[in-house]
Amino acid sequence: MDDGIRWYRPSVPINRHCWYRYDAWNRLFQVVEHPRAFAFDSMTGEMTTPGALPAFADVVAVFAYDSLGRLAGRQAPYPGTTDEWRTETYFYDGARRIAERWKDPIIGNNGGGNNGFQQNQQTQYEINTEREYVYTPGYIDEFVAEYDADGDHWPVLQDANSNAIAMTDDAGVVVRQRVYSPY
Repeated sequence: MDDGIRWYRPSVPINRHCWYRYDAWNRLFQVVEHPRAFAFDSMTGEMTTPGALPAFADVVAVFAYDSLGRLAGRQAPYPGTTDEWRTETYFYDGARRIAERWKDPIIGNNGGGNNGFQQNQQTQYEINTEREYVYTPGYIDEFVAEYDADGDHWPVLQDANSNAIAMTDDAGVVVRQRVYSPY
């Protein structure tokens, strides 16, 4: 039975040895590092156990999409835990992303981090708005500013074609810059 799910391993790893899993619409939905749960044919390199699930420690990220094909969320293992996830949720206003929220487990004495000693405790979570994006009501791509989790304001400078070319701090110092070349 073909469920439309495909695994892809690049012949030259970029920065780690990962496998990339795509859905039937060719959208990336899982990245796995050094998959130990899979068996591969030594002659063809094809996976012989396509229904196997990767171990938690092998998962780099899992992605979810909304009905319009926009990235709606990302989950990744929370650093320093063996079974907790960081969940990132993305919110849109039509075609524009307007906010990103992160849901992190609270690790410590008050819950979270199932390390074997807290098996019966329910994990508590902290939800933070990581970024908010501001656009003008006119042109769809007229990106004005970004606000981060600390409430810092990052204005965006644009060229005549409404391409975002720089991000500045409140003092006007360029902190990020993009350069576009002609085709």
